[in-house]
Amino acid sequence: MLKLRFLMDSSCEEVLAFKTCCGQHVFDQNFEVHVENCGDAPITLTGRLDLETRQGPRRIDNLMPGGEQTITPGEIRAFYCAMDESLWADSKTACVHDTQGRRYEQKL
Repeated sequence: MLKLRFLMDSSCEEVLAFKTCCGQHVFDQNFEVHVENCGDAPITLTGRLDLETRQGPRRIDNLMPGGEQTITPGEIRAFYCAMDESLWADSKTACVHDTQGRRYEQKL
């Protein structure tokens, strides 16, 4: 089981700048997704977020870090991206997927 938390207009751009220090910098990152594994087995996520909006489904596939990410029991992992504020405001549900084909959906 996963617990999802979403933070629009987060200060993650400054956090990422601090973490990378002299390395690669990212700009326009205003959205955070916190995923907590509340289960007793590791879960590997696919690295995408699906939104159900009034206009239909939208896939967000520019999450950082990208690709498959394994989250162990009790672990919280953060993902970041640039999110259009009007798209987020229009969203009714958000969903992440694991590599086993399971969906973890949350109403917004």
